Amino acid sequence: MEVRSTKVPGSFIVVALTFLVTALVTGLVVYLFQEQSKNTAIESTKSQYTSEVSRLNIEIIKLNNDLDALEEKIDDPLNQQDVTEGNNTEKQDNTLSPAPGNINFIKSGNLVAGPKLLYEEPGSPALSVDLLYENFTICIDGSDVCTPASLDVGTLLYVAGVKNGSNVTVYFMQVQN
Repeated sequence: MEVRSTKVPGSFIVVALTFLVTALVTGLVVYLFQEQSKNTAIESTKSQYTSEVSRLNIEIIKLNNDLDALEEKIDDPLNQQDVTEGNNTEKQDNTLSPAPGNINFIKSGNLVAGPKLLYEEPGSPALSVDLLYENFTICIDGSDVCTPASLDVGTLLYVAGVKNGSNVTVYFMQVQN
């Protein structure tokens, strides 16, 4: 048996190597392009987050400043502001007043015109007192803060305050459901 050897032409080897190198270079370029796109997206997201964090830090600083101002206002019992109306100058107390230790009126009843609270005590039905609201009066309706003027006649209320004669200076009132 005779073995024949076949020779591959040199030009075929050159073409095959050129094709192989071209494929490798193309694959490398595509890979580098994809990595660059990922890095660009990451940098863009990082920039957005950094910007948002900076904005939130500024908001936190503003809120802390507002909180400090409120704490100073609460802590300073002499915090008063001049109110000028025409020729009259009055002092207006802008501090939050805590409920005094001498609260002597705690009742539930119905709001009637006046504003008055209509309530009952054992042996004494249909008693009423005039309600005096001050800038420190706290009014709660469910989970919301309310204004006494917004309440309707007939509303069932819990009232705590200081009774003086037929008047009650209201420190706290809560709508009863």
